[in-house]
Amino acid sequence: MRIKIGERLIRAGVVSEKQIDEALARQRAQGGRLGDNLLELGFLDEETLHRFVHHVPAKPADLKETGLPRAMLEELVLKLAFYQTEFTPTEISELIKLPPSLVIELITTLRREGYMQARGGDSYLVSSVHHTLTEGGRTRAHELLGQSSYAGPAPVPITDYIETVWHQTIHSTVADEPVVRNGFKNLVLRHELFNQLGPAINSGRSIFLYGPPGTGKTSVSQGIADLFQDEIFIPHSVYAHGQIIQVFDPINHEPLENEEASWDRRWCRARRPSVTVGGELSLDMLELNLVPLSNYYDAPLQLKANNGLLIIDDLGRQRIATRDLLNRWIIPLETAQEHLTLATGQKITVPFDVLVIFCTNIAPTELVDEAFLRRIRHKIKLDHVSRDEFVEILKINCDRSHIRFEPEVVGYLLEMYYRQQSRPFVAVHARDIVDHIVDYARYRRTEPVLTKETIDVACSTYFVEGY
Repeated sequence: MRIKIGERLIRAGVVSEKQIDEALARQRAQGGRLGDNLLELGFLDEETLHRFVHHVPAKPADLKETGLPRAMLEELVLKLAFYQTEFTPTEISELIKLPPSLVIELITTLRREGYMQARGGDSYLVSSVHHTLTEGGRTRAHELLGQSSYAGPAPVPITDYIETVWHQTIHSTVADEPVVRNGFKNLVLRHELFNQLGPAINSGRSIFLYGPPGTGKTSVSQGIADLFQDEIFIPHSVYAHGQIIQVFDPINHEPLENEEASWDRRWCRARRPSVTVGGELSLDMLELNLVPLSNYYDAPLQLKANNGLLIIDDLGRQRIATRDLLNRWIIPLETAQEHLTLATGQKITVPFDVLVIFCTNIAPTELVDEAFLRRIRHKIKLDHVSRDEFVEILKINCDRSHIRFEPEVVGYLLEMYYRQQSRPFVAVHARDIVDHIVDYARYRRTEPVLTKETIDVACSTYFVEGY
């Protein structure tokens, strides 16, 4: 179940239900986040609000506080040690992401059981003492790796994961009009589009971007993703019903530099994620994936996108029926919860705290029915641009490529390749034509210039003619 910040503040005894009601009334009248309204009313101080909104996972002080079975941690240490010729507790600590004191405690037990030994005898166990596995330890580690080849950071319990996701919900991020306009300053967008995009972004729900090809849907969706620059915590892996689910993905997650991590290192401090998938999307990518021969799970796309964005590009171009794909999203979009099934048949319920952006150049009515469209909060159409907007986009791309803008030559382009051809002004054409001119200049080993000749060369290989 989703626990909103107001409910968490009440449970902690920080504010009363009456104060929350007053703050909600002020929020409805004046806007802003709930926390900001509590501050304005004097019901909360900034330090307390920061502690609740910017949740930092605390380091476990002992093995019990990890929330994990001790036996599982001992087995994980053995598997990590199997790949080392020799090791110190500090080195294992770096791999398992637990404090050295906890690792020393685990190694002490493994030594007592005859799986490990200190080099040179039974010296006192400290973080710098070198160790090796005994023959029995190597045999046991090999058996464990056969059962599950996962040998990485210790996971976090599923309950801790759920609580942290709601603490750092994407709904806590607000982008007002100046922020949105600044975020799209490199794109030429009509004024009315900002009034549609702003509320859609702040809803934290779902957005349906549609329109003809080349009208900027992918650029707009990426621009939305770039607005979310705050940091969150993403677990390396999650532990549920005795199973490990790997969540952190270096392809989709951008870790931030850690000077001296003051938090539980099983969590990685990262930017809010932005996961993009296109025509390759299939239903199995949205389910728990048991890694072949490894016996641990890879998280589905929406779990990797939690607290961030999931961009479904080229909707309708997937190899599966669009209706089947979209039906998969109905319950998560409505309940903000996701039900996943393990290979054992056991189900786990996790938050679905994702801003989903669907992008398509197929007419929405050809893809989905009215019932599904109602479930998508915001539907925004991106259309062909005007003549003046096209020229502005062309100028921006010329400046970016250090090409002198020549109004007379641009007039030639518009007359010969647009008016005479009855061709609509497509935003992406302006960028692509400039790129063709740059490619031509590289081939000729000359500076790129905007002339009638280079326009003709670019357009001859860009536009397709019938035959």
